[in-house]
Parts: sequence; structure tokens; C-alpha cells
Amino acid sequence: SKKTKELPRSTFKPTSSVHYDKRTYSFKEGALSLYTLSGRIVLPMALGKPQKEYLRIGNPKEAQLVYRNKKWFFNLVFDIPDVPRSAPSGKILGVDLGENVVAATSSGKLYGGRQLRHKRDCAVAQRRRLQRKGTKSSQRKLKAISDKEARHIKHTNHSISKAIVQEAVESECFIIALENLTNIRDRIKATKRVRFRLHGWAWAQLQRFIVYKAHAAGLTVVFVNPAYTSTTCAECKQRGIRVKHRFVCKICGIQRHSDLNASLNISRIAASADAATGAVNHPHMEAALA
Repeated sequence: SKKTKELPRSTFKPTSSVHYDKRTYSFKEGALSLYTLSGRIVLPMALGKPQKEYLRIGNPKEAQLVYRNKKWFFNLVFDIPDVPRSAPSGKILGVDLGENVVAATSSGKLYGGRQLRHKRDCAVAQRRRLQRKGTKSSQRKLKAISDKEARHIKHTNHSISKAIVQEAVESECFIIALENLTNIRDRIKATKRVRFRLHGWAWAQLQRFIVYKAHAAGLTVVFVNPAYTSTTCAECKQRGIRVKHRFVCKICGIQRHSDLNASLNISRIAASADAATGAVNHPHMEAALA
């Protein structure tokens, strides 16, 4: 008889992450109940206000127990239901993501400027120096720096997304228009130093944060094609000139910050789509509790 081929054996580290589904975890009075091989265990949870709101309005799905930096995290995915708007409104807040600033809105606000760019440049330079050394010590330092930068980016994205959603609420904009991020790094013409910055920023993460914060606030989020938004005048719709962070239109003479001009175009594109269809559709999105 033929020999049975031995199946590969899976190995797990003591700190390997553990996946859970809805049958193997539950929440009880501010505590987390987890199924283990030794029976269920109940653990206290440290929750912030946003996480409590997700538990209140969301439908918990799969989860992952993660051990990181000597701490345990329970990463939970929610289905966030769409919240009906209290009143219809045609006002749309356009948001442009780019190199000059992390985000610019059509109401005229800029998020993340020179100070943030300087900090990112310093991090890139420090990583380069450590990569050239190639020692075990430098690799440990490199990982620590990368982890710290990832936490900083996540914190910044949380702050910016919260401010943008709050801005939309205060401006009575019931729709937030974001750009389709496909090829964002390719379409932004940039020097080598700037390309390092672009590849080091979590653009999709920022948009996810905006989406689930917006839905929790009862706002609609749409995505538009950003083609030519940075080189088209938001006033006369003619092609203009973009020089670094300035946009100049030779037809109507308007001059403004290039990212603000792009955000106005994004808002206009979303408004035209709304008018053509009678409603703006927004995709189903998931929010992660982390």
C-alpha cells in the first residue's frame, strides 16, 4: 500500500494571535468573556468613549486576541448600520489627501502641515541610517522606531478623522466626499524625499477612520474619481497651473492652496453625481475596534 503523506505540522508561538468568532466570545457588564481550552475566562476591558459607542450601535463579528508590547489587545470587527439622516441636505464636505498637508477640506481647513512633514522626514532619515548598519542592535532599534511611527500615524489619523467629521457636523454637511485612493502615490508628482513620505503614510487607514466615525454620526460617505482635481480650477472649471502648494488659474485669475482647490473639486464632483442619480450611494464598511 502507498504510504500516507505526512501533513505539515503547524507550530504556534506563546504570543501567537488567536482568532475568535461570535460563538467563542461575549460581553458581560464591561467585561470580556473568552472561550479557552480550559474553559471560559472573564477579563476586564479598558474602553474609551468611541469603543463603547461601537458596542452600542454595532453588530460584533470576528475578533482577534493579540499580544503586543507586553499588552493584550482584543481587535474586534463591527458591522456598523447606516443611520438615517434627520433631514435631507445637499451640502457636501470634500476632502483631499495629499503631500502638502495630510488632508484639506472644501470649507477651507488644512490638517497636518510643515511640523508633521518635518517629523516624518526625520523618521525616514533615522531608518536609513539604521538600515545601512545592518547589525542586530540596529534592527531592534529599527523595529522600535517603526512601531513608534505606526502608533504616531494611527493617533494622528484618529485625530484628523475626528476633526473632519466634527467639521462636517458643525457645517451641516450630511455627506463627506473622499477621493478614490487608487494610485495615489503614483499620481502625485514628487521628489524622491517626498515619495518616501507618501509611502510612509496610512492613507487607507485615515479614510477608514473617517468612514466609521461619519457613519456613527449619521453621515454619508462617498468616493469619487480624483482625476484632474488638482489641476482644474474649482471656480471656472478650466485647467490651471499647480506650483508646489499653490494653484493658479490664468483664465479667471484665482489663486489658492492647491489642496483646498482639489477638495472643492471633489465636493463638486460628488454634488454632480448626487444630482444625476437623485441620491448618493455609500458602500458597506466595517469598523475595527483596536
